[in-house]
Amino acid sequence: MKRLLRISSLIVLYCLTTAKSCDSPGEEKARDQANIIATRDSITSVVSSESLSEETLKAFEESAKQKLSDFSDYASVMTDTTIGQTFRNQAADMIRQLFIADALVMPEKSAENLVFDSVTVLQPLHRTSANSYAGQLSCIVSTAKKYSTYGKSQSTRVLAVDIHLIKRAAVIGKDTLSSWKIFLGKFH
Repeated sequence: MKRLLRISSLIVLYCLTTAKSCDSPGEEKARDQANIIATRDSITSVVSSESLSEETLKAFEESAKQKLSDFSDYASVMTDTTIGQTFRNQAADMIRQLFIADALVMPEKSAENLVFDSVTVLQPLHRTSANSYAGQLSCIVSTAKKYSTYGKSQSTRVLAVDIHLIKRAAVIGKDTLSSWKIFLGKFH
C-alpha cells in the first residue's frame, strides 16, 4: 500500500510540475512573440556585425577556397559540349554568382579543364571600408587544351585570385538584414 501511495504521489507531482500554466492564450502568444523577436535580434547581431573576428575571417577565406573549387566544376560543365545547353547556361549563371560584379575573367578562355590545386591564402582578408574586406588566394592552375582528336596539351601556372567580403542587404520576410558574403575577384 505504501508503494502504491508513493507511485501515485510521484505521478501527481510530475503532472503538477510539467503541466502548462493557467496563463491566458494572449499571454502565451505574447511570450512566444517575445521569444521570436529575441531570437531574431540575436541572429541579426551575429550576422550583421560591424566588425568580424579573426576566426570568422578565416572561415570566409575557407569559403572562398571552396568557391574556387566550385568555379572549376562549373567551368567544366559550361565548356562540355556533350551536356545540354540548359545545364551549360545554368553553370554559367552559377559562375557569375561566385564572382563580384564584372570581375570574371577566365584565366584560359579555351581551356576545357581548369584544375585549381594547392590553394592557399596569399593575403588574409583585411578591412578596406566599413562594409568590405579584401584579400588574395594563391593557386596552381592546370589547364588542358584539346588541339586535335589525337591529343591534349596541358599547362600549369601559379595565379593569384582576389577575394572580396562584402556586407549586403537581403530581404528576409518583412525585414531587411545585412549580411556578409564572400566573392571571388580577378585573376592575376
